[in-house]
Amino acid sequence: MKNLYHDTRDLDKLAVQKYSLTEDIMMENAASEIERALYDTILKKRLGTLCYPIPILIVCGGGNNGGDGYTLARRLAGNKELKILLWVAKQPKTPQCILQAERAQKNSEIQAFTKLDIATYNFEAQTSHLLIIDCFIGSGFTGTIRKPSASIIQQINTLHANGAYTIACDVPSGLPADCSYSDTVVYADKTVTMGALKTSLYCECAKEFAGSIKCANLGIQSAVFENSNFEAKLLEPKDLVLPHRNNPNTHKGSFGHAALFVGEKPGASVIGGTAAFSFGAGLTTLVLSPSTTNNTYTIANCPFMLMQSDTVPQKVSAVCAGPGLGHDFTNTKSHTYMAVRWIFEHSDIPCVLDADMCYYPDLAKLLHNRSKAQTVITPHPKEFASILQLCNLATEEETSVFYIKNHSIELVQRFCKAFPRIALILKGSTQIIGYYEPLEETKDLEIKKEQVQIYLNPWGKSCLSKGGSGDVLAGLLVALLAQKYTARKAAICASLTLALASKKGLKSGIIKSDYSMSPFDLIDAIKELQ
Repeated sequence: MKNLYHDTRDLDKLAVQKYSLTEDIMMENAASEIERALYDTILKKRLGTLCYPIPILIVCGGGNNGGDGYTLARRLAGNKELKILLWVAKQPKTPQCILQAERAQKNSEIQAFTKLDIATYNFEAQTSHLLIIDCFIGSGFTGTIRKPSASIIQQINTLHANGAYTIACDVPSGLPADCSYSDTVVYADKTVTMGALKTSLYCECAKEFAGSIKCANLGIQSAVFENSNFEAKLLEPKDLVLPHRNNPNTHKGSFGHAALFVGEKPGASVIGGTAAFSFGAGLTTLVLSPSTTNNTYTIANCPFMLMQSDTVPQKVSAVCAGPGLGHDFTNTKSHTYMAVRWIFEHSDIPCVLDADMCYYPDLAKLLHNRSKAQTVITPHPKEFASILQLCNLATEEETSVFYIKNHSIELVQRFCKAFPRIALILKGSTQIIGYYEPLEETKDLEIKKEQVQIYLNPWGKSCLSKGGSGDVLAGLLVALLAQKYTARKAAICASLTLALASKKGLKSGIIKSDYSMSPFDLIDAIKELQ
């Protein structure tokens, strides 16, 4: 896991105060890292064989981000293989930016502009050979981009759309630090972020804009530069702990018995049950309504390894309720009602709550009742809106999907504070996992301070945007809970498994394309993870 920060300006100040680094040194190191990324790009795209000299357009704002750009221009000037074009998008304002601009402008090899008309300027080469360095607006920005800044970003994006390669300094210009959505952001192919990783680069709002991300060393190692005031953790592939069987002396009961309640749409439970069985659960049972168990196999084409029963197994290790369950919560004869009652009465059994369970009217009472068990709830934004409303955690405005997508981390933190020891996975293109346990109560050695633990998983591919992917996730979770994973660990590992399987499946060909994946393709890809 890597630390993610809302803003790193305090870290910059600490580096100056504690380690006697100067802003000048840090800016020089920042420019050096961008320069390295630039030359790497020239080599990979073989621009030196396609164009001479290679045009480099450096877009500079008035703050220290612009100062990085001026420093880069000075470092590159004089290289005969490059043509340095300096776009002064805003006049220098900060002392360091002013200093670096004065240094750069003394070099006659740099061609500077105060205004640039993309439509008429001749770059003396096809735009596909142009490299843009975006040093316009740095991290820490919130609010709305207005003119003339909006038109400058639009001009940069026009060049990008016509084939230019864009490298962003710190963050793509216009990307809000609070992870909210904006249409006025630079499209970058690569982002070189300074000192430490920013949360906003890994939220959904940056998916289209950030490109590949590299963290630059500003003169001290990240372990020294960073502090404990991080906002979230970035999950990495190495954080995945698969349920490998290392003990040779075992039997099926050693790996738990997972049960999934079947509801109005039994296909969801079949998908989840298949995922659970394929992810290590020793036994997997689908729990059907008593009225539907007259035949030997009540679900058509149900895989034979999934047992079917009208009662929850006596030695069940973990249960899952929600996928395809239905909303008939008040009819005392409905299977939905019976499932919820069972979960209430067995509050010590680990449980996954998904899909339709997010609409259960007494959800707040149920969650409080399960505070001592290992419980994971997995809503998508619309379902999360229902949870927030039912649990009285948000105003009417705050329960809109639009608001949730623009304030997701804040709302996940709010939920976790209200329901300690309940792990939450907010599903999306970047999955947000939240967990809170009071420090004096925790036995988890990885929880070291009194705050909501937030984990971001941005690694999933777009092939997951299909019906059934959430059912697979629910199955993975109940399998891990049955194998005695904690709720927090199960949430992290199941989320990573889903994402990494989508990536590996596409690469290996198990998933044939990004649009054709079925849930069972995804389960087959999960089996290939090592």
